[in-house]
Amino acid sequence: MTTNERHYPPRNKKLSLKFKSRMKERYTKEQLEQIIYYQLEHINALNDLVQAIKDQNELIEQVNKRLKKKLLNEKLKLYPKLTRK
Repeated sequence: MTTNERHYPPRNKKLSLKFKSRMKERYTKEQLEQIIYYQLEHINALNDLVQAIKDQNELIEQVNKRLKKKLLNEKLKLYPKLTRK
């Protein structure tokens, strides 16, 4: 398949013009530092969320292990089968 035969999704002209005008925009050093600072804040917030999820997973695994041990140690109760009359 050549590049001419590939089918690309239609472009949104408004978005592409907005993107092109953004690309032409120049940023000062202070603006770039502020952008990077905000990105770092977001990365740190995501890292905190990931750590919280890891902690929750560890707790869930511990509870599952305890439940498995408890179920294995208990005798299984056999219930009588109900028959239709």
